[in-house]
Amino acid sequence: MNKQGSRSVTAIKFLVVVIGSLFMSVGIIYAATTIGTNISTTGTTTLGDAIGDTITVNGHIAAATTTGNLVVGIAELAAPTSTLSLYGTLHVFRGTVTTSDALWVGSAGTVNTLDLQGGDLYVQNGAEIDGNVTIGGWASTTGDLIISGGTVDVTTSTATTTVGIFARTRTGGVATSTLGVGDMDHATGVSVGCLELVMPDGNYGHCYLPNGATALVCAVGLCVPR
Repeated sequence: MNKQGSRSVTAIKFLVVVIGSLFMSVGIIYAATTIGTNISTTGTTTLGDAIGDTITVNGHIAAATTTGNLVVGIAELAAPTSTLSLYGTLHVFRGTVTTSDALWVGSAGTVNTLDLQGGDLYVQNGAEIDGNVTIGGWASTTGDLIISGGTVDVTTSTATTTVGIFARTRTGGVATSTLGVGDMDHATGVSVGCLELVMPDGNYGHCYLPNGATALVCAVGLCVPR
C-alpha cells in the first residue's frame, strides 16, 4: 500500500473513532449526566422529554435567578403577566414570606381602598385566620361584622381619645341608628338585654326593661340573668 492509501485509511479510522465517541457521548448524556460546574447557553435548555419527568437536586440551591419571568406549574404560557407565575399551591412551612410592594391572592377581583404599595395585602375572596390578628391602624367593612367569641373589648391608652361604640347612620334620616342588646331565639329562649355601667364611686350599676315597662329600670350591681 502506498503512502497516500495509508493516509486515507488512517483518516477513515480517525473519523470512525470520532463518530463513535459522539454516539457514545449522546447515549451517556441522554441517560445520565453529571456536571461539575456550570451550564451556560444563549438558547433554550430542556430537561426531560415527557410529562412526569423528575428533576432531583441533591443538596440545596443557594439562589435561583432569572432576568425574565418564571412560570411554575404549567407547561406553556405565551406571555407571563408577572415576574413569578405559580399555577398550583404554595406552602410556606418555615421562614417568612415578604413583599416590598404588594401581595395579591386570587386570580381576579377589584381593589377599592389599597394602593398596592408598601406591603399591601389583597385577598379576592374569604380569608381564615386561626390565631390572633393585630391591626396597627383602623379597620373597616362594607358588610356585617359578626363576633361569635362573645366579647368586644374597646380600650385606649391615649388620654384625649374617646372610647366608645358608636352606632350612626349616614343615609339622610331614612334609617335609624340601632344598638341592640339581648336576643330572642324561639329555639333557645330569650336573652334579656341589660346595660352595665360604672358609677363615679367605683361601683357597678345596671339598667334593664322589665316586662310591660315603658322606661328603663336601673339598680346598683352587675347585670344578672332575668
